Amino acid sequence: MTMKGTANPAEVITQDRLDWQQKAKTLIWPQSIIRHRTDPAQLLPDQESNQVEAIECALYYCVKQITTANVTSGRYFEESIEDTPFVRDSESWIFDLDGDTLQGLSNLTAAQNDSIAFHPRLSRFPRTDLSLRLNLDNHHNVYISQVAVDGISAFMQRTF
Repeated sequence: MTMKGTANPAEVITQDRLDWQQKAKTLIWPQSIIRHRTDPAQLLPDQESNQVEAIECALYYCVKQITTANVTSGRYFEESIEDTPFVRDSESWIFDLDGDTLQGLSNLTAAQNDSIAFHPRLSRFPRTDLSLRLNLDNHHNVYISQVAVDGISAFMQRTF
C-alpha cells in the first residue's frame, strides 16, 4: 500500500472534477491511497493479482445546512445538505501586516499566498479570517479564524 498526503491542491488526483475549483480553495488535506485489491473472503491483499485500486479522500471546509437533528437513545443523528454555491471570499485570508513587513513577503507565489495549509514560517504572520460567502450579495458569510485554520491544518500534517 502506498499513501500520499499533501496540502497542495495542484497535487490532488481528482482535481479535474467540475466542482473542484471552489473546493480546492478551502482544501485542508487530501489523502491518496494505492493498494492491491483485497480478496473479500480473506480480507488480505491478493499478492498474485496485478490489479490495484486507488482511493482519494479530501477534507475541505464547506458549509452545511442541518435539516433535521435529534437524539434517540443517547445517540445524536442529523441530516444535512451542503450549501452551494459557497465561495471563498477573495478579500479574506490576507496577511494583516504593516507595509514594511508585508514588503518582505512580496516574493511569495500566488499559491503560497492563497494557501490555507499550515506553514512553519508563514503561519507566524497574522492573517484576516478565512471567509466563506454563501451568496453573491455578501449577506451570509461564515468566518474561520487563523488559529482554527492553522490548528486543523497542522494536525492533519502531523497525523498523515
